[in-house]
Amino acid sequence: RNKIYPNNEKDKETRLLVLCSWMPPGQDWTANFRQSFLYGRDDKIEEGLAEEYILIGESDNGTCGHNWYTWGNRDFYPDAVENGAEELPLAPYLKDGYSRVELEELSFLQFSRFDCKRSSESKTWSFRRG
Repeated sequence: RNKIYPNNEKDKETRLLVLCSWMPPGQDWTANFRQSFLYGRDDKIEEGLAEEYILIGESDNGTCGHNWYTWGNRDFYPDAVENGAEELPLAPYLKDGYSRVELEELSFLQFSRFDCKRSSESKTWSFRRG
């Protein structure tokens, strides 16, 4: 758990933003991002959730993160692949109350080793709670 401290006395609420760039293939760190964290000041410690986490890198193809647990790519839900399941559960980030939005302005500015004028694989995604 992380301890987060507000910058000034007027802060009534602490917000946590997690930034992750090029998560290793097949791994999912986002479940940890969506868990509670500790915040506070001096003798008053409280528990809260990250308001947003931002992922930088390639998405939905296994290059960064886990296809199902990180990105919610339905083609890679473990039971669906093995058993041909027809009805799939919500993606983990949706189940935890987060929505996924591409930050196109930032995606446009980034590149990776395979990008060229015709292809831009690296993206920036925001997962926001609420």
